[in-house]
Amino acid sequence: MPRMIISPEGVQITERYFLAVNTLRRLKKIRGLQTITREMGANQGNVQTIKASPSNHVLKPELLSYLVLHYGVSADWLLTGRGEMLPNEKQPLSSQTTAATHV
Repeated sequence: MPRMIISPEGVQITERYFLAVNTLRRLKKIRGLQTITREMGANQGNVQTIKASPSNHVLKPELLSYLVLHYGVSADWLLTGRGEMLPNEKQPLSSQTTAATHV
């Protein structure tokens, strides 16, 4: 089977996903990635593999929508990088609009 080629936009979406997870952890809304994978019934090892190699693996859309529906992460920010990561938070976070290259 040929290797999947992930577009630069796909890699950026994955990086923003993990930036959001780290931000939620920092805000003490979750304990870490395991909180989300356990709540969803997702395989944490598979998600860790994606985190380690976003240019070779793609996130399932369900992981993205879970952050939007259950934790208030902006779908627009998650998919495009526009706007604030957590628009309903009282205090804006400087990391919300920072490129997710520091994941």
